Amino acid sequence: MKLFYKKTLIVIFTLLLITSYFSIYINGFNYKLDKKLKSKLQINHQDQVIKRDFFEINNFNTEKSSYRYQIQKLAQVDTGHGAMNDVFVQGELAFSTNAGGGLIIFNITDFTNPVIIGQYDDDHEISEENLWLTESAYTDGISVRGEVAYLADGFNGLVILNVSIPTQPVKIGHYLNEYINVQNIFVQEDFLYYRGTDKVYILNINNPSQPFLAGVIDYSYIPTMDIRDFYVQGDYAFLCAHDFIIIDISDSTNPIEIARLENATGVKLTIADDFAYLLSNERLEIINISNVYSPYSISLLSLPEITYFIQSICISNTTVYVAGYSEIISIDVTNKSAPVKNGLLANLGYSWKKLSVQSNTLDEQQNPEIVFCADYNQGFLTINFSNPADPVLLSVTDMGTKAAAVFVDEQYVYLCTRHASPWRPTIFEIISWTETSVPKLIGSYQVNKSISDVYVKEDIAYLSTYGDGLEILNLSNPSEPKKIMSYDYGSDWGYKLYFDDTRDLVVLANLGAGYAIIDVSTPTNPILLSEGNPWFMHVSNVFIDGDILFLTDSQYYGGFGIIDISNPSSPQPISSTGLSESVFSITIKDRLAYLSTDVTPLYIYDVSNLSKPQKLGRCYTGWWFPGHSLCVNNSVAYVARDVNGLLAIDVSNPRKPKLLATYRDNYAGLSFDVDVYNNYIFLADGWDGLEILELVPPVISRQQLLLFSILPSMSGGVLVAVIVILQLIKKKEEEDPK
Repeated sequence: MKLFYKKTLIVIFTLLLITSYFSIYINGFNYKLDKKLKSKLQINHQDQVIKRDFFEINNFNTEKSSYRYQIQKLAQVDTGHGAMNDVFVQGELAFSTNAGGGLIIFNITDFTNPVIIGQYDDDHEISEENLWLTESAYTDGISVRGEVAYLADGFNGLVILNVSIPTQPVKIGHYLNEYINVQNIFVQEDFLYYRGTDKVYILNINNPSQPFLAGVIDYSYIPTMDIRDFYVQGDYAFLCAHDFIIIDISDSTNPIEIARLENATGVKLTIADDFAYLLSNERLEIINISNVYSPYSISLLSLPEITYFIQSICISNTTVYVAGYSEIISIDVTNKSAPVKNGLLANLGYSWKKLSVQSNTLDEQQNPEIVFCADYNQGFLTINFSNPADPVLLSVTDMGTKAAAVFVDEQYVYLCTRHASPWRPTIFEIISWTETSVPKLIGSYQVNKSISDVYVKEDIAYLSTYGDGLEILNLSNPSEPKKIMSYDYGSDWGYKLYFDDTRDLVVLANLGAGYAIIDVSTPTNPILLSEGNPWFMHVSNVFIDGDILFLTDSQYYGGFGIIDISNPSSPQPISSTGLSESVFSITIKDRLAYLSTDVTPLYIYDVSNLSKPQKLGRCYTGWWFPGHSLCVNNSVAYVARDVNGLLAIDVSNPRKPKLLATYRDNYAGLSFDVDVYNNYIFLADGWDGLEILELVPPVISRQQLLLFSILPSMSGGVLVAVIVILQLIKKKEEEDPK
């Protein structure tokens, strides 16, 4: 009997320990929740599950918070469709593909005023595992046959749409070849062809809703093979690579090379009748292909007018159109043996260009030759080449800009949005956010430079611009910003800036040119006080804390430097610290330095001893992307990390920063800059525009609250039971001493 009681006692004590543990854990949880989360953050107390606009934290090589935070979208200002990649014209419609925007359909009845009438953007999975795929999943090519459009959607594969109602494109098919970037598609009858580096894939699209792989033109066995372009006509595929190659594709399952013209090197290609037009970066070569088994070159035409690289070629009747980086040339090929350049439209801005030609009728008296151009930077261009000697640019349809830099005060969001590279004119926008859920555009100012950073003080905006120093604007009337002046002090760059409020100093990070300190106490008369680069850094960002200037180095083995600027005209270097990573952003708070690199989202250093900073901790996720911007608010660091999105990191314990949440709600989003004001997060999110966000702490459900209240009571109940049982055992032993 005594053995029974002893076993019972052991079990009861075990239960007591378990319930006590849960009680302590839950009380600790509630205490931490009260201590850490009772801030100005708005907590959603609804019992229902919140619909989240983020993806879960998983598979990270880092210490994570035990709480499940959320980053929730409150409002968005979308600033653009995306950079144009390709265009295809059919009748009165132009179909364009856009980086960060899928398919755009224009009505081009009026060439001088194309109108967007339809749009389609395929869903792209967003997860930590496929970030590099999502980054490259921009729609690259387009082909349309009748009522069906075929989109080369990068790593998202081939997307097939019914466009019989152009205002409402409907997806009817999808083909995905894992890890193959679908680009440069060509459609002929029941087959679609698309290019890889050393292969051309052949799909059977007899049933557009169920495409399948029918064959492959495979040159992967040649290590140096690079298929740059291709064209299909009849039973033959024509490839331009180091040589001009002809493939018999009459049997799609067994393509066979039948001819090769050696050293006919090209980057772009088109075919018309019995002739191939092959473009290199220096010339146009015309090849006779009337006998596909024996092609031969019949003429060469030098193209010195082309700047940088050949971008595109197309042909209409007897005119070939060639696009360079900033020009379009028309070439009369009536005489194939002696082609003649007969028109040039220059100064179109430096950017990638794709051409399409469609003869249309403006009225009964005219039959103009219209060239349509997808310009990666400027948008959708229409050009009249009816008179080749005097081509006329009819229209430019701007496809919008991507949000790149943001600054916030109590009333306005100051947003810098710029066009795609390489030539990036910027729009500076002033947006009222007094009604958080309905931000309103108040005014804007276009700068024909690329703005990289912004700061506003007392109705004066200071803008750093790539290669052009400082731009200063008067915002006293926010609906009509006025330029005060441009200050170009001779440096090559104006990459990032920091504004010292106490002394009215602007410090510019100038990449390889180092840093510059400018006195702007009189905005109409900036004065360069000093510049330098004591450690030969690639200065990517700057921050001032009192009399101390901090620099970040984005070189491959970068780090950060510390300089005494108590006399800004004579800065004195103090120390430099190497991280062996490219450092892109920095902020200082309470003698702690927070840094973000291309490898690690967050480092924390103690800089109390300026001569010898000490590393305290880091948050490492395993994903390598540049941390363009970071800020710290209420013990949370926010890092804008390009395609990796926005990261929120708990820094309440600098030695053990913990990842709270990540946010990327659309594959077009590229997080470039972040600012926080009154616990609202403002994210410059690339082609996804400006987003106003909020960090939402965990929500405790009724079930959890019930459990929290029951377990401590259970602990007390078990204790009472133990006492009663002990008394019974004692009484039993007194009655039965044996």
